[in-house]
Amino acid sequence: MINSIKELFTELNNNSNYLILRNWENIFDQDIYVNGHEDIDILCENKNDIQKLIGAKRMHFNKHRDNYLVPVGNLNVRFDIRWLGDGYYPEEWEKQMLKRRVFINPGVFVMCNEDYCFSLAYHALIQKAIFSEEYRLKIENSFSKLVGEPRGFSKEEICSQLDSFLNNNSYKIVIPEDPGVYMNWASAKKFSYYFSNRLRFRRFVYNIKGYLNI
Repeated sequence: MINSIKELFTELNNNSNYLILRNWENIFDQDIYVNGHEDIDILCENKNDIQKLIGAKRMHFNKHRDNYLVPVGNLNVRFDIRWLGDGYYPEEWEKQMLKRRVFINPGVFVMCNEDYCFSLAYHALIQKAIFSEEYRLKIENSFSKLVGEPRGFSKEEICSQLDSFLNNNSYKIVIPEDPGVYMNWASAKKFSYYFSNRLRFRRFVYNIKGYLNI
């Protein structure tokens, strides 16, 4: 049995290729979640291996949902487990995220700053219904680190920066396998590597499979 979050991540550090996607700031605090984000989001190579390693139990009957509860001491900690090829991010980008991951204090793996910056922009613009001021400020802070000086970034500038990043790396907007992940079509279609009819059809198929649990 895993008795603490620190013990859990020691197990992950020693036995898996993973990283925390975002909101790791309070990871070893008594209140492990960042306000408004009541789960821990990780990316890994193989979700089945991670499930077995940390004893993760599905929160939903639907097998396409990637939300889990992990027993830690007398608590059940919520995890969203993303994995290579799940469509949460473009697969080639997910591979690069894991390849370029960095180890930070207090003892977890996270993305390098470039991947973190653009993945946060992708998440906020494409996987959220509303582009919040919280995300804009986080992305602005990350972009400022990339360019080496503090400066403001509007939503339009962030869209432009993300579009250039996706184009330069040939990353195409993809459909998540998890039907619980929101897709902001109005935002997604603004990007160069967006294929409206193809993506909408694939999302329709995923939604049907998700609801039927097939």
